[in-house]
This record gives sequence, C-alpha cells and structure tokens, in this order.
Amino acid sequence: MGAHEESSTSESAFALAVRQHRFGQLSEAEAGYRAVLAGSPTHAGALQMLGVLMVQIKRPTDGIELLRRAVLHAPEDSNAWYNFANALKGSDQFEEAIDAYRRAIRCDPASSV
Repeated sequence: MGAHEESSTSESAFALAVRQHRFGQLSEAEAGYRAVLAGSPTHAGALQMLGVLMVQIKRPTDGIELLRRAVLHAPEDSNAWYNFANALKGSDQFEEAIDAYRRAIRCDPASSV
C-alpha cells in the first residue's frame, strides 16, 4: 500500500470514528481513534477527538494528555486549543486553561471561543 492509500485509509477510519462519536457509540469511536493513532501516532485530529472522548467518559487525566499532544502537533488549531482549555478547566487547572483559551483566540480571533 502506498503512502497516499495509507493516508486515505487513515482519514476514512478517522471520519468513521468521528461519526461513531457523534452518535454516542463511544467504545467504537475510541477503538477507531486508537486504530488511527496506531498507524499515525501524531494524527492531531485523532489525538484531539480521543482526548475529548476521554474527558467525556470521566478520564480527564488521559484526555488532557491526549489534548496536550494534539495542540503540540497542531499548534494553529483553535478547536484543539479550545477543547484542551475546556478539559483543563474541568479539572480545576484554571491558570493553564486561561492560557489555552487565549491561544485558541490568537489562532482564530474571529471565532466564538
């Protein structure tokens, strides 16, 4: 399989995991995100969405670490910073959350963050 085919397969798997997540199929979505990350450990979208999912299932420490990795690999992604900030706020890490919210706004000043 060529690099383009691997990328296409990875993106298809990611899109499926996002759909499963949206429809509340959390176990399936988690498995899908993890499969994407197994093949592409720096896939910022999968890191971000798995981090969000971890926070949703009451595993905030895992979620924060995944979201921290997501913003490391996608430093201009305002949504990643916003999700990271929300996770930090939910874990009472207010100072770091404020910094992350500010970063989200700097990435996309026109957003409604």
